[in-house]
Amino acid sequence: MLTGHSTQDTLKGQNVEHVPEGFEILSVKDSFDSWAEYYDDTFDILVKVESNTVLRLLSKVKNKFVLDLGCGTGRYTLPLLKKGAKITAVDVSSRMLSVLSSKTNKDDKKNLVLVNSDVSALSLNKSYYDLAVSGLMFDHIKNMKPAFKKISKLLKKDAEFIFSVYSPYKDNAFEGPTIHLPDRKIIVPTYQHDLETYFNIIKKSGFMIVDLKEPKVTARHRLFYNSQSFKRYAGRPLLLVFKLKKL
Repeated sequence: MLTGHSTQDTLKGQNVEHVPEGFEILSVKDSFDSWAEYYDDTFDILVKVESNTVLRLLSKVKNKFVLDLGCGTGRYTLPLLKKGAKITAVDVSSRMLSVLSSKTNKDDKKNLVLVNSDVSALSLNKSYYDLAVSGLMFDHIKNMKPAFKKISKLLKKDAEFIFSVYSPYKDNAFEGPTIHLPDRKIIVPTYQHDLETYFNIIKKSGFMIVDLKEPKVTARHRLFYNSQSFKRYAGRPLLLVFKLKKL
């Protein structure tokens, strides 16, 4: 099994002073391009917990126009297509989008548009979308303001925006995951954003917070951690999931 967002094998994003022998620090785009072919073979219990939390917060999506930002290989796009959503899936990695496309059928493609772009550079219809969703994307964006402003412009009034990030209270929350691929080892750039930063950007971008969840590692996750790690993380908030409303 490939290793991904490890809680023990991480280093600080692009600020790493001493890169371990054999590792490369790539750009976010190049990191995910390199990882794309193997991404779905990577298991991360925190991503599973995060996905379940985000999906529970979603309202009905049938016939809704949805933005999936940092869509990757379709963690949200695929289940939302099955629920009848019309999705614009955006990712900076063209190879991630290729993997996602390969997992869709002819009917899926009728309700799916793939866009290879940085979120802040999107050129889409303003005030068009009913919902935006994003999983663990902002941890890989150094300056979030342009992205939030762009998302706000693309959403209709009263539209929802649900996104997840690693908790500032999680040890190593802002340290880039090390990815062990068959032919190389890479470190994905990750950036620190505290709660105050999120609150200020959310407010200034024309959103209000409707709900905030803090998924935790519980007893049912014990099998996915060694005893030392489980003791360290059990009961602690490792993720934040925001549900916003466009004003």
